[in-house]
Amino acid sequence: MAMTTFLEEDNPKHQIWITINIYVDLMFNFIFIWEYCTKSIVLGLAIDKGSFLRDSWNQLDFIVVATSILEMLGELGLVSGGSGLAILKILKMLRVLRPLRFISHQKNLKLIVNSLIGSLTGILNVTIVIVMVFMMFSILGVFLFSGKMGYCKGLDRAD
Repeated sequence: MAMTTFLEEDNPKHQIWITINIYVDLMFNFIFIWEYCTKSIVLGLAIDKGSFLRDSWNQLDFIVVATSILEMLGELGLVSGGSGLAILKILKMLRVLRPLRFISHQKNLKLIVNSLIGSLTGILNVTIVIVMVFMMFSILGVFLFSGKMGYCKGLDRAD
């Protein structure tokens, strides 16, 4: 993913790296698709209580695999629409979710990520309180020091 950001497609020196990048991307896509197919066959897709799509981490895996399949079909020209190029760019941005798939295999990392997500509401509440305190002090500072520091020559009050 990092290599595709700086490579120019029209530069002949970069063509080999672009080709390597395409093949590595295809390899990872096929590995992810194979893993998805085996897990959905073993666990069942969505019917039973312990099936594949009943877990939120597996739902994330499904979204990553589905977007990679759509991206591969779009690159091959099999899926196209009026704005096919824009949709392909959006699907390429969803590659960022791929490392999250590896978290689903580690129980300790799952615990850490779930606790971080659970603490977001508390962090948001503290952030709102801090912003309110800053607002109060900024309003108080403008009220007390406006024009007294010598920066606003034209706005001096006549006392």
